[in-house]
Amino acid sequence: MYKKLDPQQIADLQAAGYKQLGKETPRKSSVIYDLEKEQVKAAESGKPFSKDQLKKNQKVKQEELDELSVSGGNYGALSGDYVAPEIFNSLTIPTRTGGIGSELLAIALQGKGLSQIAKTVLNPLAQVRNFLSGVFMVGANGNIARNMDLSQSMSATFGKVSNLSEPEFRKFYELLGDIGIREENIVINEFQRNIKEGAGLTGASKTGAAIEYGMDKLPIISSAFKAFQSVYGNVDTYWKTVGFVGEKAKFGSAFRKAGLDPDNLGDDIVQELVNSGLAPRSSDLMGKHGFINVFAGDIVKETMPIYSRVPEFIKSIRRVPVFGNFIAFPAEIIRNSTNILNRGLTEMGFKASDSLIAKIGADKAAVLERQIRAIGANRLAGYVNMALTVPAGVTKGALIGTDMSQEKLDEIRKLMPEFLKGHQTVPLNNPKDGKKFEYVDLSYMLPYDFVLAPARLALQTYSQKGEVGASEAEKIMGGAWQSFKALAEPFAGESLIAERVLDALPSQYLGRGGQTPTGSPIWNEAESAGSKVQKGFYHILGGLLPGGVEQFAKLTPRGFEQGRTSLSISGDAGSTGTKYDKTEEALTAITGIRKLELDIPKSLSFSGFGYTQTRSSAIRGFGQIAKLNNSTKEDVLQAYVEGNNNLFRVQREMFAKVKAARAAGLSERDIIYALKEDSNLGRQELGMILQGEFSPIKPSKELYEAIYKESNIRLEKRALERLPVDEMIDIYQGLTKKIFTIWRCGINR
Repeated sequence: MYKKLDPQQIADLQAAGYKQLGKETPRKSSVIYDLEKEQVKAAESGKPFSKDQLKKNQKVKQEELDELSVSGGNYGALSGDYVAPEIFNSLTIPTRTGGIGSELLAIALQGKGLSQIAKTVLNPLAQVRNFLSGVFMVGANGNIARNMDLSQSMSATFGKVSNLSEPEFRKFYELLGDIGIREENIVINEFQRNIKEGAGLTGASKTGAAIEYGMDKLPIISSAFKAFQSVYGNVDTYWKTVGFVGEKAKFGSAFRKAGLDPDNLGDDIVQELVNSGLAPRSSDLMGKHGFINVFAGDIVKETMPIYSRVPEFIKSIRRVPVFGNFIAFPAEIIRNSTNILNRGLTEMGFKASDSLIAKIGADKAAVLERQIRAIGANRLAGYVNMALTVPAGVTKGALIGTDMSQEKLDEIRKLMPEFLKGHQTVPLNNPKDGKKFEYVDLSYMLPYDFVLAPARLALQTYSQKGEVGASEAEKIMGGAWQSFKALAEPFAGESLIAERVLDALPSQYLGRGGQTPTGSPIWNEAESAGSKVQKGFYHILGGLLPGGVEQFAKLTPRGFEQGRTSLSISGDAGSTGTKYDKTEEALTAITGIRKLELDIPKSLSFSGFGYTQTRSSAIRGFGQIAKLNNSTKEDVLQAYVEGNNNLFRVQREMFAKVKAARAAGLSERDIIYALKEDSNLGRQELGMILQGEFSPIKPSKELYEAIYKESNIRLEKRALERLPVDEMIDIYQGLTKKIFTIWRCGINR
């Protein structure tokens, strides 16, 4: 039996240099477990223990704890014991090193949270987008009243709420909290969980406390943060309330038309609706707020983003500091889309059971069936309209207004940056000269586009490859892979802050060597170590700068520079030479939609530069195999064939970009200039690509000479003393003048 040390014994051990291993962590005995179990059982039965009984139980627990040995801490049965210094140092190595890892992880997650909140909640444009996206979420559930526009529907929805007395409004506010649709904003909750990482740790708890102090008490900063956060969260609650009132109105009307009182259906009718799958549950809350309120609230939680409904597995990805940006939101959009479809189908297939017919009568049951089926049809139609019809309609209207064909838009989209592939881009002009194309990214405003964009990207990839002759298998796999990457990006893509850290790190430290994923330089190798560190540090800090501040001043590797709004006011040009218009910037601040511009010649030039690098890789792969001393004739020929297959693919993609530039109206002279002068394509190779003809690999003179010297001058042992020139010439001649159609080269035997 363990005997607890008295203060004098502890003082003697400490004087001798002994140290305590962790803290005493009492373990539970069966006596304590049984007492706690009885206490819970009594509370659940509605007859909780009296104060006297609770005091008696607490005394028994304390006596039991005093008799227990110390165990259950970081050091098992040794937890709380005093040990010699040399033993203490050895035993505490794992916990000390593990603590460093925990500290770093927690601080990294706090940085991730700060970067995310800076670019969303503290960004006025994101605030506007947050509000406008709610329109689509409400509309996707058919909660915009029939024969009314959005403003009329919102006025009708909130007319009753605004007319409530103060006690009635308090009750309504409490109702929203009880049914779980208030204060459930995805972004804010995810940010708060990131900031609270490290509670209980030495360093991370201090950084977390400093961040919370800044947000809660620091003058100006705390006021601004609270204002932005309040608006962001309240907008979310606002739209969920719109959804709740809409669902309650729809089903309340359906019940009344069937001769039923929605506020007093009765337990037997409620159970029938639960059994049919229409109502997700019966709840104790129904006794407090009534079935129709709980029912409408459950539908909102099924079909609109709710943080508490995010699976723990998805939330756990948040704790990986280098991956994922707001992973809870896309996960919820996937869940919501599935639930909207499932609920719509359930409602459209609703059929009164025999027992329900017996309770309310056949006539009322028939009316109820028609009303609920109509709700389901309206819900599915709303989702299709918001996810597909409205974006397509806006794009079609823009095409008519700019006198542009869908085919031309599809071609121009091939020249857009990778991150816009699959997005719903809407034209603002028709570039007759092929130089500048203005557009907006509608996907930025569409919450459900996250689910649709991958499928749209797959179809675009399939179409693009098909137009230039890819095989059916390649088209399907290309589309499927692009779709998967787009869908996985929010979960597996680099987090905002991790991306900047990797940009700033040297390549030998797993970084990108001082450049962004798009190739923009942060520092170069010729600079001093101090300059590299300074520019990298500025680049990382730029990821923490609030989006609202960046409109006026942004932090770049060179230091602070004017933001778009400041540049539009001053009339100065930005780092890329672009000048910004004050009116356009003001409209962007109001609508949340920013006009984007595609410089077609420059985009084609970038594509050409990327092509030359990929082409060199394909040719180099063949050369490496040919130079190996143990490569056989078959190995070299197979490498030559595979190299040409790879080169054909990249030339075909380059030809597709040329076709896109032509369709946009860019002159042949400008195309040649962009690819020859800016991208350094050879004259013969460029000429063949412009004609849609394949330019095969032509082994260099240096490769022939290198192999000849190894065999005949250095007398190295090689499986092949010279390249199989005759066979390679046959393959080469068979490939010249090949056009970019369905083709795959082979070896002529």
